[in-house]
Amino acid sequence: MAAQLSYTCRYMKEMRDHHPGRRHGALRSPALLAIALLFAAIAFASCSSITASLSKSSGAAGGGVAGPAPGTAPSSTSSNSSIANAAAAAALAPDIPELARIFSSPSAASLTPSERAKLEQTLARYTSLESPAPQYRSEKPDPRTNRVTASMLAAAAKDPARNLPALTQTLTAGENDPYMRIKLIHDWIAETITYDVSMLSKSTVTGQDLETVLSTRRAVCSGYARLFETMARYAGFDAKTIEGYARGLGSVFAFDQRNSHAWNMVRIGNFWYLVDVTFDAGAFQNGTYQKRYRTDYLFPPPVQLRYTHFPENPAWQLFPSPLDRAGFLSRAVVQSAFFRYGLKIASSGSASGAPDLPAIQKAAGIFALELEAPDGVLVDGSMFDAKGREIEASVLASRLSPTRWKLMFAMPAAAAYTATVFAGRSGSGASAAAATAPASPPAATQSSASTRLESVLQFSIENSKAWPSSPLLPKVYGRYHNLPGELLESPLAGSLMTGETARFVYRSSARHVAIIYDQNFVPLNKTQQDLFVLDFKVPRTSTVKLGVSENGADYQIVLAWVVR
Repeated sequence: MAAQLSYTCRYMKEMRDHHPGRRHGALRSPALLAIALLFAAIAFASCSSITASLSKSSGAAGGGVAGPAPGTAPSSTSSNSSIANAAAAAALAPDIPELARIFSSPSAASLTPSERAKLEQTLARYTSLESPAPQYRSEKPDPRTNRVTASMLAAAAKDPARNLPALTQTLTAGENDPYMRIKLIHDWIAETITYDVSMLSKSTVTGQDLETVLSTRRAVCSGYARLFETMARYAGFDAKTIEGYARGLGSVFAFDQRNSHAWNMVRIGNFWYLVDVTFDAGAFQNGTYQKRYRTDYLFPPPVQLRYTHFPENPAWQLFPSPLDRAGFLSRAVVQSAFFRYGLKIASSGSASGAPDLPAIQKAAGIFALELEAPDGVLVDGSMFDAKGREIEASVLASRLSPTRWKLMFAMPAAAAYTATVFAGRSGSGASAAAATAPASPPAATQSSASTRLESVLQFSIENSKAWPSSPLLPKVYGRYHNLPGELLESPLAGSLMTGETARFVYRSSARHVAIIYDQNFVPLNKTQQDLFVLDFKVPRTSTVKLGVSENGADYQIVLAWVVR
């Protein structure tokens, strides 16, 4: 089982001191004028013209019709031609942060229902445009980052203003694709700079200027963000640093200095994209920082960052309906890997959505969560108490079909717990352990396949009733996870009492299912195509296992119960 991944970053006053005037002031023209321009824009451009503009602008940085920078509004003018030009520009290069801010402003209260609906449709249309960015995701950094030599890096560290532009030019030379130029910068920083863990224990962050970051090759988020913004600007892009907060898994979140964070926004053609090199350069695992390259936070759709990143300026969410602090805290923590693996929340207790899962769920002993996952992606879970201790045998992950999973979380006491969902591709682990018993037929083989899993989702469970079993749930073996259609309906308790009659109900695509204990094999009755049932009197033994077989002789163990 993979350990929880948590991202930690420090972002303090030092960053603001180096970027005076980064905050944008009030609108330079009345909000209603901007709204009027927006509706004019709707008349000037259709979806096809917007898509055409995106296509034309994807070949060069800053190409196409330039729109207003985020945080600004169209200038007030009495010229009809100027208004028309501004409206056309707004339609071709929408300033989503500003339009969203206008939409939530007091001035928008004067809009009629029809006007409001039209504005919502326009914003939704802009944010639903498909970005070409996903094709630039990769598992390995671009090898062209090796163009930057040690002497170039040393020169840039000595005098960034003089030598960092040349380093950036060398890095991006010959690349005309603007997305790839940004990826080269992202990759070089992610590979070159390591997170400065020593800053976590200090009350003040220092050494985040370009000279120190480049010479020590260490930084916290402010240093990563400053270096990315500077290099992106040297490469000819409009780039900005965003101030705010970030949360990961396995930590208590609050809007305070401990969770302060900085990331970037870069404009390519007519659209703005988000980039967080800090998160893509490494992560904390089991309390230790692990350097590892990712592209999860290179051009992520704005909706994905709404679960982990909260900018101080809501407009930088790049979303028509920005979340407030309460809205941010009310949602479960969804990591980028959730989207990378193509997961969706199918159903969950009292809530459903994809993936708008409330941060706090209610339960009475057991909680069920169903997810959709592409074939080949395995899903599992863990549960932790208030002190962060993992609760053993507390999660049963069942693969209902090749693309649907059901997770059962069982809780030993009426208390609050933290549930974490993991995912990974089948066969990504290193090995599998296996044992065979007994020596004579029929034989039972038990295996536990190794698959590397990542944390993808975390939420809290407020439980009102203890689950009456210890261990909580049956022990699971590899076959149960690896093949679709294996589902235990009962008994769900992890322990059985000697002498009791336990009703076994199990669904499987196998031809035979049997209870196995000591040297005994007791077959279940097949009542339907894939349903096996048996009322079984529990014998005096230590363990009862359940096995599946195609020939009725060789059984694979799928589950096991402790006998009391």
